[in-house]
Amino acid sequence: MSATVTQKAPISEISSDDFGDVKRAIASINGEHFIKTAPKLLAWFLAASTVSFFLWQQSLALYESAGFANAIYSAAGGILMIVGFAAYHSITRSWLALFFCLYSGAYEGYLMVSGTLHDENRAQAVLIENHPELIFLSEKADKERTRYHELKHRYDNPESKVFHNEWFLKNHLNPAWQANTKAHEELIAKKASIATASDTKHVAWLKIFYRLGLVFLCMMLVHRFFASWVKNPH
Repeated sequence: MSATVTQKAPISEISSDDFGDVKRAIASINGEHFIKTAPKLLAWFLAASTVSFFLWQQSLALYESAGFANAIYSAAGGILMIVGFAAYHSITRSWLALFFCLYSGAYEGYLMVSGTLHDENRAQAVLIENHPELIFLSEKADKERTRYHELKHRYDNPESKVFHNEWFLKNHLNPAWQANTKAHEELIAKKASIATASDTKHVAWLKIFYRLGLVFLCMMLVHRFFASWVKNPH
């Protein structure tokens, strides 16, 4: 019985000391300093969160167009890399952390450049194909090509009355070929004209610089937020 009492007594003392340490730690907090620092930390956190949200929206569209099966998780993982590496470097200041920050920036840069250019080229192609005048010329070219092949089939068919007939060749087949060629030349010329007029490379590069700006801004804000915690742990 006395042995049991002997075992419980140290446990009670340790528990009391632990609570005393906690009380002393709470009492040692500089309340005025914490109040002054908290708004600044909150501002850095809200700024980093806002930029991360806009960056996630931009990345989501690029991952979807790139064909990722789970674009939402992929975009979230990309944001996590940016935030995680920036936070790790802010806390440790190690060269390894800096390397991973550069890696994350290079990855996001490649995604932004390649994905944006791919999206712009695809959007331009859709715009050209759906142009009303181009649709008309395309149908006209198809009609002329069909007519030429029908006449050529008659000219090459041994059972046809105009089989290798010179008069038919001169008055029907050759004019049909010329009309077919002209229709396709008009189609190609119009497509090139529309492509030149709707060139959006400058817009694509504006989007690229905007998205890259979000990446770097997000890393800077996250770095500053965690740096504030390291300097002011309370």
